[in-house]
Amino acid sequence: MIAHLKGNLIFRSSDFLIIEVAQIGYQVYTTKFTHLNIGDPISLWTYYHVGSDNQPRLYGFETREAYLLFQEFLKVQGVGPKIALKIVESASPETIQTAILNKDLTFFTQIKGLGKKGAQKIILELQNVLVETAPESTSSSTQSTVRSALISLGFSTSEIQQALNQVDISQLSESAALEKLLQFLGH
Repeated sequence: MIAHLKGNLIFRSSDFLIIEVAQIGYQVYTTKFTHLNIGDPISLWTYYHVGSDNQPRLYGFETREAYLLFQEFLKVQGVGPKIALKIVESASPETIQTAILNKDLTFFTQIKGLGKKGAQKIILELQNVLVETAPESTSSSTQSTVRSALISLGFSTSEIQQALNQVDISQLSESAALEKLLQFLGH
């Protein structure tokens, strides 16, 4: 199977890229690489999937961790590659694992196409699988609380994740972390 591609971006749409590798163009479903320009080099972990319509598709991920997490989501009955891709691209693998381990339904129900029952099923089926690979973080509880507060204030999951990726809140109290993230978000 095709597990990794390294080449140049030759086309980009809203939900897939075409990557040229050795004069062959591979269509890879992903939405995360909007910062790339045509001609830029790109390296992706890929997952080859044949859907119920018998159409083969490649799904691409920037990191091996995201690639492996995507595969875990596909093991959950009722979760297909489109939903799994939306979940994996919504946040870092560590944040997603923390949401699962903290049973954070709000995190998952913010993802378009994923309801409360689906979110509960994901948490139930994956919490034991991810226990062994859980990130060691003293701020996971703080991050979860701050995330919920920002969602209740109307911020999108992607805005929140971008802020969490760029602002270090690991040594802050919940209120100080929330204040710092609100400053970053311009409020």
